[in-house]
Amino acid sequence: MPPKAYHRKLYEYIMEEIALRILKGDYPSETTLPNEDALCKEYQVSRGVLREATKVLTQKGLIQARPKVGTLVQPRSNWNLFDADVLTWKLQVDGKVEFLRKVTEVRRLIESEAARCAAERCSPTEIAAIAEPLEEMAEMLTAATDGSRFDYETYLAVDMAFHMAIMEASHNELLAQIGVTMRQAVLSARRLDIHNVKVLQESVKDHRRLFTAIQAGDAQGAYDASRLLFDAVWRHLPQR
Repeated sequence: MPPKAYHRKLYEYIMEEIALRILKGDYPSETTLPNEDALCKEYQVSRGVLREATKVLTQKGLIQARPKVGTLVQPRSNWNLFDADVLTWKLQVDGKVEFLRKVTEVRRLIESEAARCAAERCSPTEIAAIAEPLEEMAEMLTAATDGSRFDYETYLAVDMAFHMAIMEASHNELLAQIGVTMRQAVLSARRLDIHNVKVLQESVKDHRRLFTAIQAGDAQGAYDASRLLFDAVWRHLPQR
């Protein structure tokens, strides 16, 4: 039996509507949201639905209730930018190319350090876990003679598995958790990323260089290989 489709709850729609208006500046930082009655009337929902939405937005750092003041929109410095929802909302507001560039820049910083740690700490089992998606990726790209028939979604899942295996092999729970937290945003960004099969085929050698350094326990080599891999990604990002 196929899995049931996910149906969003009403408060999630309201949460997203309010969040997008905050990110767009319709509800500016350091100002208060309209009161409950006004928001319930505007979005045509009950107080219970509205309160559930604002409770989650508070957890994500976008708003905070202040006694005798109201619900205050928080400054951007308070927003939880590693939250999957917040990152996805920023994708909608900031524009696809700008979002992709920001995510790639962060990945270059975080994943390169994770690669260094993985080279120093990973076990043979973890080496195998990194090697498996790498070989699958290489096989897919070798067989991809016609780009129109190339299954980019499957390739993306395999490529992500390779990078997530390195994050896990870093043996740093914080680095690994950042990788998990950013996963949805990275997937959203990567769907806008390079779909040119020839470019992806050329990237296999960069992935292999990274894997070889980790396998050899060469921490600096792994760090450098990861930086070079993301440098290559950066050069092929869309310009607008």
